[in-house]
Amino acid sequence: MKYLEVGICTSDAGIDYITAMLSDLEIYETVVESKETAVEVLNKKADFAWDYVDEKAFDDDGHAGGESKITFYIEYGSQGDKLLERVFDEMGKVKRLKDRNELRMDLGSLIMEVSEVDDENWIRAYKETLKPIFLTDEIVIKPSWIDIGELSDEKTVISLDPGMAFGTGDHETTAMCGMLMEKYGCKSKKILDIGTGSGILAIVGAKLGATEIKAIDIDEVAVEVAKENVILNACDDVVSVSEGDLTKGIEYKADVVVANLMAELVVFLSEAVREHMREDGLFITSGILLEKEDMVKEGMVVNGLEIVEVVCRGEWCAIVAKPSRKTEKI
Repeated sequence: MKYLEVGICTSDAGIDYITAMLSDLEIYETVVESKETAVEVLNKKADFAWDYVDEKAFDDDGHAGGESKITFYIEYGSQGDKLLERVFDEMGKVKRLKDRNELRMDLGSLIMEVSEVDDENWIRAYKETLKPIFLTDEIVIKPSWIDIGELSDEKTVISLDPGMAFGTGDHETTAMCGMLMEKYGCKSKKILDIGTGSGILAIVGAKLGATEIKAIDIDEVAVEVAKENVILNACDDVVSVSEGDLTKGIEYKADVVVANLMAELVVFLSEAVREHMREDGLFITSGILLEKEDMVKEGMVVNGLEIVEVVCRGEWCAIVAKPSRKTEKI
């Protein structure tokens, strides 16, 4: 069987925007090659026994070259041609918005590359693009088929076969959420993971010692992928994954609520998040562009949350909040 390999060149800031667009077209199996992650991997090479860094990611001087890239595969044939045409149509709309400066972010060149590959080459190409990465200094995420040697004994290792759902650890937003979960602690706590995607943050919580984790997503495909990854990491005794909407009938109070979502959705869900937090709980969230930081913080405060910390990486920020404890004036 033949496939069409489609690559879209973009900026790190554009990764979430383009993958969300592809998701709307029901294209969930994507591989993300992040330029900024390549820089981080190169910087850690001196400290750890990295033997899997793909040198093609760097130029002759050892610097990360080119742009970030999103790659996906479409089955060859009439249905695939129709889907590809829809992708071209949507990318045309995105480029027009970019040209009119209506997106308020740098999306890079948005160059599309299409090539034909057969079944065997598709599987090999897919696997070659996936490399282990550091989510935090202590947590490594790797594809299940890759052996990382001594690092398995030195670090907390998460096996993740990404593609059909968002969240591979290869983006600043996921990494910041993981870092903050590690910083504020998950040991012996109950966690609620909203929009779990691949299940990565739920698995991080389990690896950090949480005793009970409820992971929800409105996408049934993401739910199935998350369940598979939870089992792969032997966390199914702690993590339960289900299809669900936080605003509709979720009965669960958590010590830590995590959500890696778009800024507008974070604001929309803030009131419901407050209702699902224990009084001494924390809300850790990202997926927020720097330009929308103030909007999100204001929305959180209006909905009964107090800002604890804001951290930033690249063009993104993550926010930690807790239930506000306003005292009434007598």
